Amino acid sequence: MNPKRRIALLVLLIVVAAVGIQVAHSAGATHKAKAAAAPAPTLAPAAGPEAAALRAAAAAMQSLASYSFAGDVTTGGQKVTVAGEFSAPDHLHELLTIGPAAPVELVLIGTTEYQRAAPGSPWSSSAAAAGTSSDPRATFAALAQATTVIAKGSAYDFELAGANAAALVAGSAQQASVAGTATVTAGQITDLTYQSATGSTTVHFAYSAFGTTPAVTAPAGVG
Repeated sequence: MNPKRRIALLVLLIVVAAVGIQVAHSAGATHKAKAAAAPAPTLAPAAGPEAAALRAAAAAMQSLASYSFAGDVTTGGQKVTVAGEFSAPDHLHELLTIGPAAPVELVLIGTTEYQRAAPGSPWSSSAAAAGTSSDPRATFAALAQATTVIAKGSAYDFELAGANAAALVAGSAQQASVAGTATVTAGQITDLTYQSATGSTTVHFAYSAFGTTPAVTAPAGVG
């Protein structure tokens, strides 16, 4: 598999949100960070009104029929810029730009992946790589389990631990936590930033066009 495709698939595993991708988006979000330490213990979700407000916003994002997203992921010194759309339950479109290289366009519909080197070039299709998610809303499911939440106006600083941290950045269960900030506007998450405990992976996404983004469909004329 060529390096550009490996990085593209890596981003698809973020949820980022697409996590989020899965990143997480997302989209969707799940980097292959290396660590030898024992997994961190599972901690109870944070309590109180601030945590409840963040959980409500995360739940609202999970219930959306569609949304648009744009952001970037930096891991190991490599930056990937991502923009695209998600439509429930499992339709994801992304345009990824890796450093100075030409963009790569991807569409995931269920277990089928469509890819082309750049807009305007021919599409190809294949079975999605094992572990690739076309539903980045898993990012928001993990976010709802934040162990610490501190509100600063419309911004909510949070920390995730154990498996929930690993849902955003793979290997984080061993690295103790993922920390970040979610901005909530009108009950929905409009901006999400987080990083791994080591700082080796950072993710930022903005979300918009909630429920009004056109549905993602399979490309026509796939070879």
